[in-house]
Amino acid sequence: MSGLISVDTAAAVSAVADLALKGTVVLAAAAIATLALRRAAASARHLAWTLAFAGLLALPVLGIALPRLRIDVLPAHPAPSASPAPVQPAPAPRVETTETTVRMGAPLAEPFRSVAQAAGAADERGGRLDMLGRVALLAWMIGAALALLRLAASVTRVRREGRTARPLAHGPAVEMRDRLVWRLSIDRPVTLLEGAEGCMPLTWGIVRPRVLLPAGTERWPADRLEAVLTHELAHVRRRDCAWQLVAEAACALHWFNPLAWAAARRMRLESEHACDDQVLLTGSRGADYAGHLLDVARTLRPPRAAMLAAVPMARPSQLKTRLHAVLSADRVRGPVPAYVAAPALIGGGVLLALIAALTPARAGAAEPFAVSPGGCFVPGRGTFDEEVDDAGVRHVRWTSGSCTGTARIQGDIRFSDALDAVRSVSPGGSFRIALRDGGRGTEVVVRPGEKGGIHPAIRAGGRDLPWNAQAERWLAATLPQMMRITSYGAGHRAAALLARQGPAAVAGEMDRARNATLRAEYADALLGPGVDAATMRGVLDRVAALENHAAIPALLERAAPRLPADAEVHAAYLRAAARVEPEPELRRVLAALAAPGQLGTAGWMELFRHARRIGGGRELELLLGTVAPALPAERPVHAAYLAAAGRINDAADRRRALVALLVSGSLDAAMQVRVIGEAAALPSDAEKELLLSQGAPSLSRDPQVAQAYRAAAGWIGDAGARGRVLAAYGRAPQAAESAVPADREDDPEATTILTHTGTHDGARSEKLLLARYVTLRPDRGAVQRIEPGGWIVFRETVGSATRRVRITPGADGRLRYEWSGDFSGMDREAWMRRIFTHFADSTRPNRHW
Repeated sequence: MSGLISVDTAAAVSAVADLALKGTVVLAAAAIATLALRRAAASARHLAWTLAFAGLLALPVLGIALPRLRIDVLPAHPAPSASPAPVQPAPAPRVETTETTVRMGAPLAEPFRSVAQAAGAADERGGRLDMLGRVALLAWMIGAALALLRLAASVTRVRREGRTARPLAHGPAVEMRDRLVWRLSIDRPVTLLEGAEGCMPLTWGIVRPRVLLPAGTERWPADRLEAVLTHELAHVRRRDCAWQLVAEAACALHWFNPLAWAAARRMRLESEHACDDQVLLTGSRGADYAGHLLDVARTLRPPRAAMLAAVPMARPSQLKTRLHAVLSADRVRGPVPAYVAAPALIGGGVLLALIAALTPARAGAAEPFAVSPGGCFVPGRGTFDEEVDDAGVRHVRWTSGSCTGTARIQGDIRFSDALDAVRSVSPGGSFRIALRDGGRGTEVVVRPGEKGGIHPAIRAGGRDLPWNAQAERWLAATLPQMMRITSYGAGHRAAALLARQGPAAVAGEMDRARNATLRAEYADALLGPGVDAATMRGVLDRVAALENHAAIPALLERAAPRLPADAEVHAAYLRAAARVEPEPELRRVLAALAAPGQLGTAGWMELFRHARRIGGGRELELLLGTVAPALPAERPVHAAYLAAAGRINDAADRRRALVALLVSGSLDAAMQVRVIGEAAALPSDAEKELLLSQGAPSLSRDPQVAQAYRAAAGWIGDAGARGRVLAAYGRAPQAAESAVPADREDDPEATTILTHTGTHDGARSEKLLLARYVTLRPDRGAVQRIEPGGWIVFRETVGSATRRVRITPGADGRLRYEWSGDFSGMDREAWMRRIFTHFADSTRPNRHW
């Protein structure tokens, strides 16, 4: 996935803004309704607020489920500066897609380039707007999360209160509860709990409601107990706890809207008024109930943390208003009749659906293809995402401002030379591209037609439209822009642009691109053959500035064999290599630069300076072993090599790096003497023997070299090993040994790589297995099959002798064996069985190499 941003910021900000606007409209409508009902019963006003908060939570769902009703309240998009006409190209070679790329043979048409260049003037302003949008979205998410956490904490506190309170099973309160439950027609069991003294009566719970009373209620007057229980059970009957939670959840989503919080407070107050009315309707005198309410509020306190999830009997902030309402003689009291509630619910639902469906849109967009490609492809103002699923279908998605684009490419697609039309679609394939801006959308789907043709279809404004010249112009304006802002087919577009307009045009496209993958594709095209040194330097500096670090190593490795023999180009390459951080990738990048053998002294010294960033492990040894054959015959370069080899911690790895330098053929006698002297730093006789005996065939017979060699041999304590070392320098190199091919221990084509270091016949031995697509017999006694293109290599070095066999499948189904090295006096088959058995045992029970 060319991941840019995992969250579609523009779309998310637009959705939150839409939710805020519509939520404000809903709350304003409820406020107007309650104002009109100011002389009605409190239960009617509470119903209006309840419908409003339920509507706030339903708005996002209704906005997705309902068709959009467009209203033109936004200014129209400016018209694009160029209006491309359909292109009628000459027949072009077949252009196909695969799972990862599209092979296309032409660059973007010039009219579309002018559109993007004109749009680029808005980049800086658009970037600031995008940043503000991200900050606003993050602030909304944090605020909503904190509000929901606050609500969750209140629910937890209420549950804790319920667990610590004592259930009441008998007593005056229980008897009165039973009588009032029957009188109020409550259809759910209500649990009475006794809390601490001084605790405010509370009600909570939806399915299993609970009423918490303070300790000592058995000493209350009967009329006070009845008034308190009637009030709390009225909350249960009206399900006020549930509606309060709905209001709090809605306030969490609309935390930034002060109207939401004010409406929630008003809803709670109307709930208390409605329950007070119920107490008075059951026969309590207003003055008596006011006295009870005042005493409860003065002597008891609700737990503050539980105020959101539970309904306390009295809140100090509401007391004055409630007492005035209780004592008012001309106030309308009572529940909302069913014949009033039903029409209110229906009317409220219709109004809510209408508000949810309304979508602000841009004016002047009467024609069906008003989603302008010019407004949906502004560089730097959005996000981009691209992936290929398991079925090989490519999915592309991008945003630009308020516009969202998607594309789905399945099968082999052939485009026109100008990339502004689809010419053919393979059987079973399809090409779909869609743009959506607010509530407007345009979608084109191209499927295979009869006799190799295509069957295009266009849909806009929620209806199918005929395919005509207008539809072709829309697709001709959209396709090239999609290919410019995404990485779809970018490599082939860049190659075609290079062929037709030269490196300067590709470099300009690379500078204008806002997609890291696009820039990498353009850079890859410019790092090819035929590009002059000055352009190559500029491209390498652009590569060094890529945000996508992961793309740099592959670009440099592909570019290295194409570089000219120019010191400034090599310096630019190494500046880009400074951005590479993983050691294996840095090692491959540096080795790729050294391989052609074009580096000058300054380039080699800079390469070894970068090699210091590789730790003293195997990666450094692999780098030195790879670059050694390309070293020039210059002492400063050899000295830098030796300094790098001295940082290798493992003795065997350091010895291998020194052997690679000895056998490189670039050392003069003085440097050979210096390398031989490095044997003294090797910790074991075995490593000293291997260094001297493996390097002996490449050493000169200069007296100084011979003297240094004999002195180094004297550092070996074992007499047998010392004799073998002296004998290796005294005889001419064996033709069989010189004919042993080199093998990379990190061969990227191998599917299995195994190494082993030990002793054989008293001498140090190194065994190597390289295999590709090899299957062993079930008993693991031999090779059962080597797949086409596969092979297996066994290699063993004992002392100064190296033996090797490479096995490949033959055309007749038999295995072919290529033997190299000194097998004189040995049974080759027995040698191979010994090596095979060793590695087969070490990989048991795996049968696949």
